[in-house]
Amino acid sequence: MSNYLPVPLKEFDNSYHVADPNNTRLEPSTDGISSKIQSTIKKHSGTIEVIIESISKPIKPHLNKLARFLLVSTFLEDALRISNQFYEQKDYLIDDQDYHDWFVIGFLGINVFLMVLCSILIVFKKWSLFSFLGLIGVIISQGWVYDLITDTTFVCLNLSIMGALMLALSDTLVPGPSSSSSNLTNRRPVGMITGIMNDDQTLQEELVKKRQTYLQLTGRILLVVFFVGHAVMAYIELSSESFTILNLITVGFSVLACLLVTIGFKATWSAIFLVIVTSVVNVLSNDWWSKPKDHPERDFRRFDFFQALSVVGGMILLINQGPGRISFDAKRKSI
Repeated sequence: MSNYLPVPLKEFDNSYHVADPNNTRLEPSTDGISSKIQSTIKKHSGTIEVIIESISKPIKPHLNKLARFLLVSTFLEDALRISNQFYEQKDYLIDDQDYHDWFVIGFLGINVFLMVLCSILIVFKKWSLFSFLGLIGVIISQGWVYDLITDTTFVCLNLSIMGALMLALSDTLVPGPSSSSSNLTNRRPVGMITGIMNDDQTLQEELVKKRQTYLQLTGRILLVVFFVGHAVMAYIELSSESFTILNLITVGFSVLACLLVTIGFKATWSAIFLVIVTSVVNVLSNDWWSKPKDHPERDFRRFDFFQALSVVGGMILLINQGPGRISFDAKRKSI
């Protein structure tokens, strides 16, 4: 029987077979595979961003005003409700909360006036600080007078609305010429005036940017309180009868999106997701229009519906403005 001699293999110049018999066989690199996956994801995400940008371009000029209108919708609805139910509200505060007649009438009248006036001013970006403080005062005074300070839902909703109001205020901060710089023009030579005015303007711009940055940071953190404290719970209650894996995944992604908005990482995408989820949950869980006019739940659902709508307006402001300078997104752009 003849001996079997193996046929010598041809030498190939590749990473899987080497000519040197002392060399070990090389495995394919996993780094190349992971980099290919990353490049594919970046490519597709870039395409999606371009598509969304092209779709949103026609409505972008009107997005800010729409967001502001949604933000103040709860105040306009509340003013209308108090006006239509003035005597019921008055009797409740006098009989159940033990307030005096003159205080209740003044409180309700001032609240309606401030809510209507400040809402209009916020939509048109007029007297921003006055309108911001006016609506903050309305929120705090109503919580105190109606004894809702300890109500978790009320607190979560209104903290988020305060955050949205901070975003609206930060959007209106624009540096302008100071009175001190105009006074200096009458006292200094022209060359010195120019240098001082430039320095003064630079300091003003830096101060305004700092205020904007901290308002945006505080605003987006407060804005998320609504989703953590109320929206997720509402979604769980809505789906408790037929809870599915899809519901659980949606809740999980909502919590993740809240965290991403808080730290400012992919904040725009996360805010878009939260706007969609909140809008769907709001329509399904606060369907006040489906209740008869004399139904006891109608007013409560309508109140919650417009408050959630205000938070959606705040999120749209966040999408339009961006997360601000204190965020991971801003840090990535600066690198």
